[in-house]
Amino acid sequence: MEKICYGIVFTIEKLRHYLLYCTSFFVSPVIPLKYLVGNKHLSCRLAKWLILLQEFDINVVKQKSIKGQAIVDLIVDLP
Repeated sequence: MEKICYGIVFTIEKLRHYLLYCTSFFVSPVIPLKYLVGNKHLSCRLAKWLILLQEFDINVVKQKSIKGQAIVDLIVDLP
């Protein structure tokens, strides 16, 4: 869970000037923001990440499972 949170924080730090003025959607197999907000005993690092993430308009979408063959068929059909 912390690796996913760190990935989002790293992305936000690198793309900060793009993400300030628009809504951002992150696709993830789990919802890390619920983990950060719901956890009552955060370490210093996680609390700092939570404060950093509250500045942005972020929507985390849970990743749905897709069969591998469907992805291959889509790639073949696209020119």
